[in-house]
Amino acid sequence: MLETSGDDELVSECELSGDDVEMPQDNKKSMELLKVITAAPVLVLDRVMDKWVEKGNDLTRREITLPMRYLRNRHMYGRALHLSEWLESKKQLIFTEREYAAHVDLVAKVHGLQKPEIYIERVLKSFRSEEVYQSLLANYASKESGNYASLMHGLMSAWLLLKLLQSCVKLRKQKPSLIKMSKEGKTLTSKHYYPLLRAYASHDMLEKGKDLVKRMSESGCPIRPLTWDGLIRLYIKAGELEKADSILQKGAQHTHLKPKFISYTAMMDEYAKRSDIHNSEKMFYQMKKAGYDRRICQYQCLIQAYINAKAPCYGIADRMKADNVFPNRALANMLSKSDRFKKTVCV
Repeated sequence: MLETSGDDELVSECELSGDDVEMPQDNKKSMELLKVITAAPVLVLDRVMDKWVEKGNDLTRREITLPMRYLRNRHMYGRALHLSEWLESKKQLIFTEREYAAHVDLVAKVHGLQKPEIYIERVLKSFRSEEVYQSLLANYASKESGNYASLMHGLMSAWLLLKLLQSCVKLRKQKPSLIKMSKEGKTLTSKHYYPLLRAYASHDMLEKGKDLVKRMSESGCPIRPLTWDGLIRLYIKAGELEKADSILQKGAQHTHLKPKFISYTAMMDEYAKRSDIHNSEKMFYQMKKAGYDRRICQYQCLIQAYINAKAPCYGIADRMKADNVFPNRALANMLSKSDRFKKTVCV
């Protein structure tokens, strides 16, 4: 049976990058296990894994984690879920909060949003952690379900309150103190509210988003870059670009924090859609001022603004060269489109 380890645990998709995960060539056992898992029909995967263990193959946490990452990155969620179910039922892995959260994520992806709730009810209460509920919340938000996200936000708040009360009971004097809890600052952080803000943005629920931020502030939750990003997207979706820009500018003036890269690109993309070259260039400049390195995606947004405005972008190739940015095929095609406007102007 596997023992838990702090470093190599099963992960949910929100922790994975979009890049393919390559198996290390020196990990022969992981490669063999991966071949067995991917070659077996999904419905008999549990029997195949039984035979794998019966042959004397010892499973380590790392050997399980790497194939699971591989399956997730290729969106083979059904196979990953069968593997996770086998690990749990055969007790080949001691599930912690993180494993339960990963399993909830897989159930939601394969079976929709109702079965994960049923599964959570089966989980021991001591393991129904914030991470487990947040995994479900992320799936609600990704499916753009504002009402569900509101419900789950309430469940998470209730869970946190319960945990705080339980921790108070364990105090030496066993005298729970709400004042003490408040001073300890044990509140939901901006990362917990962010999926809900994004869900509101997807549904043009501006007032609900503003109310949520107000409640965050009243509860003592710091309004940080992640919250700024959520608000910026809310106002962009509502068509209030000036308000979104204002929030970004206020964030940029902060002494110790700065707006997120994705906040700038969201604004820049919207300005490009509106053929607003001036403000696209402004965002482009401010990203550099904020300390963000130049990337291809920034130039793509900028050039798109010129293309939409049917205007030539003189000197763009030299600017890219100075920033050590080399065009890929998509950017090269955009440059070709922008060159046509130079010829038009010359004529």
